Amino acid sequence: MEEVTEEWVSTLLKERPKTAYKNQFGHNLLIAGNQAMAGAALIASRACVYVGSGLTSLLTHPANVSIIHQALPEAMVDSWKAVSTNEDLLQKTQHWLIGPGMGQDTESRSLFIHLMEQARADQVVILDADGLNLWCQNPQVTTKAQLILTPHFGEWQRLKRAFDIQDSRTWAKESGIHLVLKGAPTVMIDRQGKAYQNIAGNPGMAIGGMGDCLAGMMLGFLGQVSDPFEAVVLACYLHTAVANSLYQDQYIVLPSRLIDQIPYAMKRLFSKKEAAS
Repeated sequence: MEEVTEEWVSTLLKERPKTAYKNQFGHNLLIAGNQAMAGAALIASRACVYVGSGLTSLLTHPANVSIIHQALPEAMVDSWKAVSTNEDLLQKTQHWLIGPGMGQDTESRSLFIHLMEQARADQVVILDADGLNLWCQNPQVTTKAQLILTPHFGEWQRLKRAFDIQDSRTWAKESGIHLVLKGAPTVMIDRQGKAYQNIAGNPGMAIGGMGDCLAGMMLGFLGQVSDPFEAVVLACYLHTAVANSLYQDQYIVLPSRLIDQIPYAMKRLFSKKEAAS
């Protein structure tokens, strides 16, 4: 299995032209956060913004709209109850993240089915957390979109009964879906069935919100790369690299602190790339 290296990742991080403007870096949409899980929506949205998403929109439970507006002015936030009257947003966003803190109640299920049916072939959809559970609970639902799934390995065994990496590689190739098996270390499998091992993380990352952070990073990178799997590799590597740096002097790595450090880590990575060229 090929290992992800800093040298490889640095080639995926492209220089922004001096004439760059926000629409060049994607309009990304999150559907996240039920009434009890505003934090999941906020963490994922912040991570998306901090990796350089050109525009970031969030559809969340109406109870969360005001607080997230205040906490993250860089994002456009609306109630997910407005999705049926806001089809324009679904049309103009290129990449979606469905699931963090979304819940699995009747409202969430109906919303999930509607979104999957509306997604186009030229859109990329990340299914994370409750998005994965809803996907497995509703096998009759199909979508035209390209999919990225982000389960923990144990969760994947429960959901799809794929008990090892080879089973998972076979499934990814047959399904044409990118697969991120989160663990120690994380394994990324592209839609051709090729597997890559991420750098090792640390036990300080074992805290709520880490997965939301990673999924948001993936979403934000989708508008900055030429292939969706490159966004997966960039996000997984930087997520772990920043966490390892913080763990040197912090016993617990808080997702919010990790997110704060992302732009600095990206700058350092790009500077190393320039120095080597």
